[in-house]
Amino acid sequence: LPCEYCAAHEYAALAAAEAAEAAELRAVAADEGADRQLAEMRAELERALDAAQQRLALAGRTYGDEHVMSATCLNDVATFVQAFGRFDEAEALFERASKLQRRLLGDTHPHCIATLQNLVALYAAKGDRSKQEGMEMLVQALQASASTEPDVLAQAPGPGDSARAPPAAAAPEIRPPRPPANALTAGLILPL
Repeated sequence: LPCEYCAAHEYAALAAAEAAEAAELRAVAADEGADRQLAEMRAELERALDAAQQRLALAGRTYGDEHVMSATCLNDVATFVQAFGRFDEAEALFERASKLQRRLLGDTHPHCIATLQNLVALYAAKGDRSKQEGMEMLVQALQASASTEPDVLAQAPGPGDSARAPPAAAAPEIRPPRPPANALTAGLILPL
């Protein structure tokens, strides 16, 4: 005959096993929930990538491939491609967008700088520290250069304001730092 002590141990062991099984079932359910959530997120990203590719095709048909809108759409597609971990494809798309923007808008335009910042994030995701650091320096130099460019619209006379006061004395020119030689040789300065 089993003693009460042994029966209590058996009951405790059975309760512990049931608790462990319940915890395992909760973990499986949580994993299935997480898997379902990841699948939903992936499907949403796929729909967003498809929509971005459709906008790119539409921009190409409407404005041509050498238009600012096409460059913006290239940047959008690259962002979603990067989200899927297709880094080489995303890099090529970001570079195409950057070349177009630089040619059409100028190096210091905010859209150009934003695309270069996307390249910084891409290099970080790829783990390419040297390209990341070089591109960060380029972005900083372009931002500094953009902040020292005169604001032509602010200096233009307003409507009916032909006798506008002369602008205040200009601050000394601050030259942005040049990107390091390694950024130039690493191909970080994208040719036009």
